[in-house]
Amino acid sequence: MGLAGVTPFKRWSAVLCAVITLVVSSCQLALADPVDEAIALLPPHERPLWSGLDVRDYAGAVPADMGTLLAANPLDERRWLPGAGAAYRILYATPDQHGRPALSTGAVHLPHGSPLDGGFRLIAYGHGTVGLGDQCTPSARTPDPDTGAYLASWLAAGYALVITDYQGLGTPGVHPYLHGMTEANSIVHAVRALDQMALPISRDWALVGHSQGGHAALHTARFASDIDAGVAARLLGTVAIAPGVHVERLLPLVRPELPAVAPPGIVVYALLIAAGMRETYPELPIEEILTPRGQQLVDYALFQCTRAVRDAVTGLQPRDILARAPAEIPGIQDLVSEYLAVPATGYRGPLLIVQGLPDLAVPAPLTLGFAAELASNGEQFDLVVHPAADHLTVLRETRREVAEFVADLWAN
Repeated sequence: MGLAGVTPFKRWSAVLCAVITLVVSSCQLALADPVDEAIALLPPHERPLWSGLDVRDYAGAVPADMGTLLAANPLDERRWLPGAGAAYRILYATPDQHGRPALSTGAVHLPHGSPLDGGFRLIAYGHGTVGLGDQCTPSARTPDPDTGAYLASWLAAGYALVITDYQGLGTPGVHPYLHGMTEANSIVHAVRALDQMALPISRDWALVGHSQGGHAALHTARFASDIDAGVAARLLGTVAIAPGVHVERLLPLVRPELPAVAPPGIVVYALLIAAGMRETYPELPIEEILTPRGQQLVDYALFQCTRAVRDAVTGLQPRDILARAPAEIPGIQDLVSEYLAVPATGYRGPLLIVQGLPDLAVPAPLTLGFAAELASNGEQFDLVVHPAADHLTVLRETRREVAEFVADLWAN
């Protein structure tokens, strides 16, 4: 695809190299609040609105047929994206990280105006990190200004959006943060759930994800055909923006004696991963690598959004949280790779990877190293690298290139 501003990876002569350390920092912390208490502490305008579909304690039957739509309610208008002509909150079946039938919610936004023949073109969007608490559920909250403006720009261009919350956010169970197959299932089954709604949207769809959603988009592009061959056959192409890749390769660098040099955002990600892995692998003795304060922080993260966790870790040293190096636990590297690693082979259809060089949340060397691995495996993809965009401004600064890529999916 000949895109202005898109650099095919073969033109790169070298990939940036850097050592990114996952360490932890932060402040005093009380015992973890239950979710309802955390919600009560939020300003009124930030509290979740469930649109008549509060399923945090859902106790009904879950269909064995994944992707089954259980409910679709009009989305509370206070949670509509700017430019939406209609919006819904949906509940559907999708498996958890253990393969058991579970649930996810999501939001569907339709643009104003009349659809094209065949319906509004559909984008499934993978959202970035919000935290693990149910009050963080994206379909019940207003997105941050950068993400909100980005999503609104797709509506303004005439696209419909389906945005999964991912399994475990606003539904029973712990959201397994950055567990690739759970993310992919949540996205594919959200698209399948739309098939059961009488909405003027296209059968074909494109996939766009940012940050955690970029990680989710890559897993979805790779494994969609294993999840639902019919839905996968309609996937036209994928965009992964600042995706969380090669994170598993940082594990050997994580040690309590390291200086506190990591940005707080990376520390937050590490705590969310620890919480997710503890739920996914109950036999894994994560508590052995944590100090009492570290264990408290992981417990706290289960009930909070990212801002609260970031505030909690600001100022701490690695030794305050880590009792020993995680790599000392036998077999942990294999489990971390199983949980986190994004495959570098087996992709089908057009793929665009986008990265900002000064990004501190998803450091560019990780993304560019992954791109180098794709290239060495003969995978076909396009790459956009912005020299000045950070983790959020990359959405705005690369909007034109991504929009051209997505438009071409329907033109070809």
